[in-house]
Amino acid sequence: MQSLTLLLAAFAPSVLSKVIEVTDALPDGAVPFVVRHLEGPKVLLADDVFRTLADTKNTISGSANAVAAGFSMLLTNGKPNDAVPPHYHVHWHETFLPMTGTVRVWANGKPRDLGAGDFAMVPGYANHSYQFVAEETEFLGMIQPAGFDEFFQKVSTQWNPEYNVPFPADQGIAFPAATFAQYAKAYDTVNMMQNEIGACDADWHASNSTLPANSTTPYFLANGAGPHYWYEQSGAVISPLATTVQTNGNFTISQVSMRKTAANATVRSWASKGHQFIYGMRGEVTFGVEGEDVKLIAGDSLFIPAYTNVTIKSSVNYNKFLWCSGGADDVDSQMIKQGVSWAYSTPPAH
Repeated sequence: MQSLTLLLAAFAPSVLSKVIEVTDALPDGAVPFVVRHLEGPKVLLADDVFRTLADTKNTISGSANAVAAGFSMLLTNGKPNDAVPPHYHVHWHETFLPMTGTVRVWANGKPRDLGAGDFAMVPGYANHSYQFVAEETEFLGMIQPAGFDEFFQKVSTQWNPEYNVPFPADQGIAFPAATFAQYAKAYDTVNMMQNEIGACDADWHASNSTLPANSTTPYFLANGAGPHYWYEQSGAVISPLATTVQTNGNFTISQVSMRKTAANATVRSWASKGHQFIYGMRGEVTFGVEGEDVKLIAGDSLFIPAYTNVTIKSSVNYNKFLWCSGGADDVDSQMIKQGVSWAYSTPPAH
């Protein structure tokens, strides 16, 4: 009996060990981890709350293209506020993808109001600003290269609420203009206070449906606009919001709409040379990471390091998630290459 107990004890660590860490504090290094909605390190900048979902220590190491593949993922929540002072970055590519509410984004032209599912890309040297205009707004931003989350740590106040509400609607502090100016230059931020933002372009959704053929032009995509690709084996439509053409080869962002996985479907395993970040937008998706399953619902995120095997399954009728990749031939790009051009942002019913 004692021998059996010792044998079970010897095997217990490997049996009970978990590949995926579910955490509120980002781990050190490139390891698989999940951050549930509204969790993660939080800072308060005036009325807005910034949550870091992946940072430099996660996205720089362990990739085939370590420096270029680095990126930061930030979730921002807030109420109607003043516009951020106009500015530009030399090196950063900055993106805006609202989940709820409305964020007004200005980039080298008229401001545009972005609602849920709309997308904006602001490359280096593009003068830009943004402002929350709805009572409750939440947007996800991928910023490349990594490190811009550190700027927000410098200019903001740590926020550790008793309850993880999106933002403190009844609180807030004055915008720290002096601190912002102090750290701006060190974090590649050039203030352009003299720029006039102008009136909002109310009709932009009707005319923005294509991706530019370069990495220097700011652009906007309306929800459901742009190219789409049908990958039948996974029952998924992949809609690229940013490809390597628009990011100078450094990262990609795709929206994936997926129908229920058939009971007899062959679930494929994927891997890539760059790190992957997934953000749930609708429904529930099960990701298998090196054989361990984890479910994501809207607002949950999953970080998958390079060279990690992953499977994707859906047990609900319809779901949608964002796939962000720190490389040139990662999972979303592989699905696009192996899929066929499709006219719609949702899968077929047959």
